Amino acid sequence: MERQLDTLPAVVRDGWLASQADALALLAERDPLGVLAVLERYETLPLPVHRKLHLLVEADPGRTVRLVLRPKLRSRLDSGHLEPAVLRHLVRRAPAELTGLARAWSDNAAALAGY
Repeated sequence: MERQLDTLPAVVRDGWLASQADALALLAERDPLGVLAVLERYETLPLPVHRKLHLLVEADPGRTVRLVLRPKLRSRLDSGHLEPAVLRHLVRRAPAELTGLARAWSDNAAALAGY
């Protein structure tokens, strides 16, 4: 799939990824590492996949934290859109990247208010 996506112009590719967000979310249940690779490569995190973030955390918590900390995707974190269950998964798994997440929220009380 990635090889085919690479041949598309960015605008077309971004539109395709958005249109296939539900399919990517379903695929996260079967192949979370594959979905994580697509999300990392194209710096996207569609809302249906964001709702399955716990699956990505279970598969690779460090890569998942690095993904959501990317500048292009960070706005959801800055506005506090990380499910408490996902945060609990991260704390249990304790990846080294958890420190980066804490730093990202250190001056954002609104992001932490729901936790």
